[in-house]
Amino acid sequence: MTRDELSNFIENAIDQYWKITLVSVFAQIALVITIVMADTNGYELLLSVSIAIAALIQVIAGDSSLLNASVASSDLQNDEEFMATDSGKNLQKTPWGMFRVVNSVMPVVIALLAICTLYEVI
Repeated sequence: MTRDELSNFIENAIDQYWKITLVSVFAQIALVITIVMADTNGYELLLSVSIAIAALIQVIAGDSSLLNASVASSDLQNDEEFMATDSGKNLQKTPWGMFRVVNSVMPVVIALLAICTLYEVI
């Protein structure tokens, strides 16, 4: 792949990640508003499953997008001319592993907190 194709691939993967994240965040916010504002007695299991699914979608789809961006970034680092630029040096410092860990941990933590709130554990 050419430098432009790899750059576009990274840009598309990150764009896809943000779209997935926005959908997941809005879904979680809607579920939390439902928990806080509505009478959820008898609907705890349904809401818990919905919360878990929103988190699972974020983890699976978000990780895939970040992995694609990371792999394309690695391929782009083979271009010595690009790596000599400031953009190339900055790309080399991108902590893809940390992004993937945060993408895996944060939705799970948020889902657990929402479920604990639903069942009035906290």
